Amino acid sequence: MVKLYLEERYSPQLLHEELGIGLSTISCWVKAYREQGEDGLKAKPWSSSKSRVPVKVKSTIIDVKKNNPTYGTRRITDILKRFFLIKTSPKTVGKTLADKGLDPLSDNSS
Repeated sequence: MVKLYLEERYSPQLLHEELGIGLSTISCWVKAYREQGEDGLKAKPWSSSKSRVPVKVKSTIIDVKKNNPTYGTRRITDILKRFFLIKTSPKTVGKTLADKGLDPLSDNSS
């Protein structure tokens, strides 16, 4: 696709229509090819080791749990949403607590 664009001068719109590749994807691939050659088009390994949960959210989760040790993941999730305007899932709360060695399931009620 990149060679069709660069060498054959096919328009991004035509490539989009014929190959079903999004216009922004075409732009990204062409940019990566121009900057890094064929290496720029190789799939990069996705690392799940990096957390996408901001540090501030994690610290708030931990603070709520430490101040309220009987609260479970659902209750903490509700508190974060209502009082801190932080949208997160019970799964994220549970994982954050477990990572810090805190019991995520101290409470069965919501």
